[in-house]
Amino acid sequence: MQNLKSTGRGGAARRATSVAIHDTKLVAPPRPPSFVRRERLEELLTLSVEQPLTLVSAHAGTGKTALLASWASDRNDVGWLTVDRDDNWSPHFWQGLELALDGVLGASDVALDGADDPVQRVIARLPPRRRVVLVLDDLQEIENPVVLKELGPLISHAPSQLRL
Repeated sequence: MQNLKSTGRGGAARRATSVAIHDTKLVAPPRPPSFVRRERLEELLTLSVEQPLTLVSAHAGTGKTALLASWASDRNDVGWLTVDRDDNWSPHFWQGLELALDGVLGASDVALDGADDPVQRVIARLPPRRRVVLVLDDLQEIENPVVLKELGPLISHAPSQLRL
């Protein structure tokens, strides 16, 4: 399990919320033994990251997670967060998303003015010339309107180097 604390100006503790995020939420699941690689769909995913947002939608059990995990396994620019019901609590969701970003960029102790704004914390961590893809697997688990409202600006105004 990993802990992440939000900090304020100059690294001083500011509303130091620490939430344990289980490591399994931050890695793509392994390919099942009977997995059949869908090269055409993986090519479409590769093309889709030219856009800010890609939605993979299909019925339960059709292999969406397996497809994304297979595609992500061949890339070094992908962070992974498996969303669950616990992520309906805003600090839990955003700390998980920041840890997923750490999985691509390495850990960061970025302390910012406005550190209470989770979208600004994420944007501030993005490198200026490197694309980062964040897979939010099972995002349908988010039902809390607060979390959805907070996520909205990241989706609608995503910086060019971030792909969701």
